Amino acid sequence: MTYRIYCHLNTFTRKSYVGYTKLTLLQRWEVHLKLMRRGSNLLFHNSIRKHGESCWQHEVICDHVNTLQEAKLLEKHFIEVLNTYGVHGYNMTLGGDGCPPGSQKGRVFSIEHREKLRLAKLGKKTGRKIPPEMAAARRAMKGTDGPRIAAKLSWQRRRERMKQ
Repeated sequence: MTYRIYCHLNTFTRKSYVGYTKLTLLQRWEVHLKLMRRGSNLLFHNSIRKHGESCWQHEVICDHVNTLQEAKLLEKHFIEVLNTYGVHGYNMTLGGDGCPPGSQKGRVFSIEHREKLRLAKLGKKTGRKIPPEMAAARRAMKGTDGPRIAAKLSWQRRRERMKQ
């Protein structure tokens, strides 16, 4: 699968965002909209929220980029050429970072902020809840190999039946 370099232009502010993706342009735009609706605080997503989804033009700048390294280099190049970094655009880095959704890449939290995050999560249970029936079954199997042994026994029984 190949990569493509794309540009989203805000027709109101005339500022742009440049990125790279394996998705189609429409699919990537939908991912940005999803992140924006979930409350992402990236400059680009804030601008979508502020100006609306309809004032954007979408364009593939470069298609059929074969490698990730090449896509990152081209993204850096087009961020520089189109001047989309900082106050002139919506890119928050010089490119080539590929921040996956939900990551904190590039952010450095102070010790005070990390403590606040820790205290906010303190006492909260993590993980999913197990239905009571499954919990009871797990307690009953505790100390045994459970399903592995049951599967082995059922296979041995089938073999014995086939021999008869």
